[in-house]
Amino acid sequence: MIKIAIVDDEELIRRGISYLLEEAKRSYQVVGMFENGQKALDFLMNYDVDVIITDIRMPVMDGLSFLQKLQQLGKKYQVIILSGYDDFAYAQQAIRFGVKEYLLKPINKDELYRAIDRNAAAKVESKERSVIAEVKEILEQEFDQPLDLNYLASRVYLTPKYLSKLFRTETGITIVGYLLSLRMEKAKKFIDGKQGIKKLRGG
Repeated sequence: MIKIAIVDDEELIRRGISYLLEEAKRSYQVVGMFENGQKALDFLMNYDVDVIITDIRMPVMDGLSFLQKLQQLGKKYQVIILSGYDDFAYAQQAIRFGVKEYLLKPINKDELYRAIDRNAAAKVESKERSVIAEVKEILEQEFDQPLDLNYLASRVYLTPKYLSKLFRTETGITIVGYLLSLRMEKAKKFIDGKQGIKKLRGG
């Protein structure tokens, strides 16, 4: 399921978006609806979402201030901006905070669905890259230990089959092949280091 949070000061808009998402008959799940950025931020401190749909102009904490606070949380969120104003200055500021989708009200449901699907896919790709980076770090730190696919998969909370496929897709090499190359590289550095010490002693 794609978990979605809706942030807009107009209840009618919030309910309307929620209805459109339900009507889509897709794997969308609205996990929260909030009337301003502060209430949404309080929720996101404890819960994760895949996509945030937010208005720009709201009381208490507007959309741009909300985006800035999200960035400070240190988490990467996929955000879709909604606005009743075709304001290029707002769009520019939103882009600075990593927003790639800026939709104008009234909302075209097909455009909304496409924007959500693009953002959800981007989050999945980001998570996958993060997993591969974590696996590489484990291999780097524990290359001299007996490592197998089941152990690595358990460390990153994936099934062995999925991790194996993902690693090969992202790197172009199997985990076993990557680990073998890494061990050979470490062994070469170790041998080169010892030879360098011998030369120094000989001199």
